[in-house]
Amino acid sequence: LEAVEINSTPKGNFAKLRGNDFLDSPLSIFVPLPGAFNIYNVMAAFLIVSKILKKRITELAVFAERLIPVKGRMTEIDKGQPFEVLVDYAHTPSSFKTIYPSIRDRAEGKIISVFGSGGNRDIQKRPQQGAIAAHYSEIIILTDEDPRDENSITLLEMIAEGCRNPLKYSALRGTELHCKADKDSLFLIPDRPTAVRKAFSLAQKGDIVLLLGKAHENSIIYSDYCMPYDEITEATTALEEMGYKEG
Repeated sequence: LEAVEINSTPKGNFAKLRGNDFLDSPLSIFVPLPGAFNIYNVMAAFLIVSKILKKRITELAVFAERLIPVKGRMTEIDKGQPFEVLVDYAHTPSSFKTIYPSIRDRAEGKIISVFGSGGNRDIQKRPQQGAIAAHYSEIIILTDEDPRDENSITLLEMIAEGCRNPLKYSALRGTELHCKADKDSLFLIPDRPTAVRKAFSLAQKGDIVLLLGKAHENSIIYSDYCMPYDEITEATTALEEMGYKEG
């Protein structure tokens, strides 16, 4: 089973499935989950359910368009603003490599990425995250994501090292480098609510703002306290402060 003619949009993905062992003829589907990778997730689900229930994939395909997105997984926030805002849980190099390509392919303007990395955790991934983001983003804003016992700026500088030297930390050598990692394209703003507002202030019509790493979580963990924080609520509030209240 394979997917061809994938068309990714902010509202979901159109694709054609084909495979002689599973389908009598090519089958067009729509998956209302942003991110082209979700086409492959749905295909995997089709194969498993088809095997268990002895159902043809043609019978199962009608359910694809009824899928409901999970909160914090490529969640779109639309308050009538001229730029797109997506919230996702991606927080590892592998998840960055999964979400960025399809977004880059359909981006009409800049990609503005807001993310950090967890403190007291794997430090090797930090510059890798920065390097991948630099390949796909025009602007990167590094911010707190559970720094725990670590100094926020020191942690963010580790990510920034990858943004400034992407070829050293990334295997994506064949792709165009979008972020120049200078004072106009790379910002270190530990306070996450401030970082979100900075991203929105820089966004223009056709741009895509990615808020990565927190998603469904409800706090930011510091050494001495947990700050209540909900990314979707914060982004919604920030857009409303800018005068966008439709959606």
